[in-house]
Amino acid sequence: LDFELPEIHEQDAHGSVITTLVSDAPSGLVFSSGKDLRIKAWRLDVEAQRFVLLASVECHVWTMSMMYIPKTRKLFTGGMDSRVHVWRFEDNGLTPVACSPEAHGILTVRYCPRQNIMLTSGQDGAIRTWKFQSTRLVPVATSREPHSGLRAVAVDGSTGTVVSAGDDLAIKVWHSDGGELRLVAEEEEAHGDGICAVCLHAASGVVLSACNDGEICVWIVQGNALIRLASAKGAHPGAIFALQYDAETRTVLSAGSDCAIKAWSFRGAELKPLTSAEA
Repeated sequence: LDFELPEIHEQDAHGSVITTLVSDAPSGLVFSSGKDLRIKAWRLDVEAQRFVLLASVECHVWTMSMMYIPKTRKLFTGGMDSRVHVWRFEDNGLTPVACSPEAHGILTVRYCPRQNIMLTSGQDGAIRTWKFQSTRLVPVATSREPHSGLRAVAVDGSTGTVVSAGDDLAIKVWHSDGGELRLVAEEEEAHGDGICAVCLHAASGVVLSACNDGEICVWIVQGNALIRLASAKGAHPGAIFALQYDAETRTVLSAGSDCAIKAWSFRGAELKPLTSAEA
């Protein structure tokens, strides 16, 4: 498998940097947006080995995060205009449906189907919950203990568990109950440098974090505390911006400023390197 030669690609998908991407594998739908202030809908045609452009709309804002709900065919977007926008995708078009009040520059948008609420994180360090009513998104709650420099948020939509972290070196675990946010656990000095990425596996209570100096840590939530299980210092020679965890195989994936993707095995109290793909 040659990672330098993708099987299917769209070379000029946008007129500027693409900052967010979301897909729905069963339908082949892909939504993208970036600094050209447009949202585009695509269908991945595997047989023809191409992306088919279905819709392109001007959104007048730099979009930072998106989430698509196939059941309702709604696309939720959030960005630097400090609002959550709701779009309906049908007949190969995107139609605006609703918009939230202002809530500071929105960095993350997530949906919790069990509670039918939206969660957003903003540049002010706060996490907010919203309920969808007709053509409006109504604010429900705002976290009372915001981060200083919130940079990373992970959400488990089935349980309403939220993990947040940032430049203040802290990791916080929240639970959303009917939209109300309750702080469950916190580690005030989780890393020695700003935290860039977090990952959550709610069923096992495992939380992963990574920071500017290239360290990866594995934690477990026990009561109101985060207990460190393992760490890998210098996992990357620079900042780590993305983490993924597969609980079944206990495999960790990481990627960052060194342009490398690395795989790790989490066993006992160790993170052991498996392989890497480098530019």
